[in-house]
Amino acid sequence: MQTTQKIAIIISDQRTTRSSFYDLKDSSYIYILFAPEQGILDLDEDSKSLFFEMKIISKDITADELVSLIKPYLKLASLQDIHLVTSREVFMSRVADVNEQLSLSGPKPKDIERFVNKLTMKKVAAASGIRVPWHMEFDGGAFKQYGEAYLHKVDQLIKSGNEYPVFVKPIDQEGSIGAKKIDNYADLVQWSKDPILMQFQYEVDEYVNGDLYECDCIIKNGEIVYEAVSKYTHPNADFSQGKVLGSLIVLPEDPIWKKITDFNKILIKGIKAPDGATHHEIFHKSNGELVFLEIGARPPGAYVCQTHTRNTSVNFETAHFRSQLNILDPLVNDMQKSYSAWGYFPKFEGEVAELYQPKLKSQHEIKWYVNVGDTIKASSHIAGDNQLSGVIFLYNKNYQELQKDFNTLKDFEPMRMVAPM
Repeated sequence: MQTTQKIAIIISDQRTTRSSFYDLKDSSYIYILFAPEQGILDLDEDSKSLFFEMKIISKDITADELVSLIKPYLKLASLQDIHLVTSREVFMSRVADVNEQLSLSGPKPKDIERFVNKLTMKKVAAASGIRVPWHMEFDGGAFKQYGEAYLHKVDQLIKSGNEYPVFVKPIDQEGSIGAKKIDNYADLVQWSKDPILMQFQYEVDEYVNGDLYECDCIIKNGEIVYEAVSKYTHPNADFSQGKVLGSLIVLPEDPIWKKITDFNKILIKGIKAPDGATHHEIFHKSNGELVFLEIGARPPGAYVCQTHTRNTSVNFETAHFRSQLNILDPLVNDMQKSYSAWGYFPKFEGEVAELYQPKLKSQHEIKWYVNVGDTIKASSHIAGDNQLSGVIFLYNKNYQELQKDFNTLKDFEPMRMVAPM
């Protein structure tokens, strides 16, 4: 017997602290959660009360395995009333595959390819008329077959289409996994010996110097209904070089806000974003030029959702789901006059001899993931708490003071290291 309600199946992982699922409550839906065990255990009680069922899955679950889990629900509602949604990039391709296999109403593989494949993404962005970095695919098959002869070809293409330094990164990963700056041909040769090269498909990009911004949006029926801009301390990949990575909201009265949002509007129109959140990263060069970096059809990661919520009361993850489920209420950019920022502290190689506190005027709190005496390895990317030595949250009703403190974090060294005994 079919239910008169729609069914919302949410695919999540351990990162459930960005929002309370209870805020999705709507009488037109029955809610089902698929998540790893720890993700379910970490839920607050209100969130747990939302779900009719909660099923434990592996983060590595395949699309075919998801189809098997979902098939019993097909007897309870019509296909157009079953909605499979996620806010995590790691699940998006699999969710799209399931939507296509079962003829569900959500985005299909052709709709999200331009958000998960960085080469396709740049092609669409360039066709929209915005500036994208020079780039090329690194053909792993050709490298495996021809070795150094292929590297010489890549070197020639770099010199003819761009110049060193360049930046290499996987075309479909997040958190700067496998990303690296290449300064010259010798670096290219050395990088080609890294076993990680065999794990991913890579691209070679122009190395862009500048300030990195993010423009986060909520899309409904193809239109932007809410947008926010933040500035990073450093580009994400600098985290593995020992730099603090964090972001601070940019106020709408700042001229860069309009410049970034106008650039973003051009891309959103051209890329045809599905309903939900988008997370767009943009370089602002010293000459004033804006350069596209990448865009995801998801809410921002790290602690950006939490800081947006504190700044404006809008939670991007909640709005992402509600837009996809067609239950989105109007969103108002209502600054709360209590501004916030966040920062990730990297790890360094060696034994932790001392943990430092930054000298800040803003109210702040630090959550340390290491202790004095720990022997640790340096951070290699930002995808996971195990890469962090700590995280800092800053709060201040005075935006200018918060901005000064945020800038202090750019060169802050959170710890003193010694060689392990």
